[in-house]
Amino acid sequence: DRYWVVAEVPEADAARVRAGAPAAVSFTSLPGEHFVAEVLEVLPGLNEATRTLQARLEVGNAGGRLRAGMLADVRIQGEAGEPALLVPAEALIRTGRSERVMVALGGGRYAAREVVAGRGDGEQVEIQGGLAEGDQVVVSGQFMIDSESQVRGAVRRFEAAGTEGGT
Repeated sequence: DRYWVVAEVPEADAARVRAGAPAAVSFTSLPGEHFVAEVLEVLPGLNEATRTLQARLEVGNAGGRLRAGMLADVRIQGEAGEPALLVPAEALIRTGRSERVMVALGGGRYAAREVVAGRGDGEQVEIQGGLAEGDQVVVSGQFMIDSESQVRGAVRRFEAAGTEGGT
């Protein structure tokens, strides 16, 4: 009536997962159902290929509906960390050289602000630097605003170079 679930915990999150932590488990083959689980142990070996540690959880199997090898989504309640500033993942603009968000300045004006992004879960991203609580970030259309600001900056640089060269 009990099953073990082995979860792959990303290396960046492993320090927050401890034995005894509560978890919620849902199985692909049982849509809409959630099972209560508990972390029994976090195994010490790091999988270097996937950069994950394994956590072994125990979940109830009332009715015997769970089977070995079933795929599951596991949400472990980790230890509380420091408060974090979060933005929607779609607000973050990642280039090969930087990460930035578009900040609303008011009056229809916007500015690109370079930020230091931390961990994310696909829906939200932690911002570790470059943004303050209360700053309003653009979530939709930021690529268009960013592109326009880059074009305007290029035009200003071109005009400045033209006046310095006497042409």
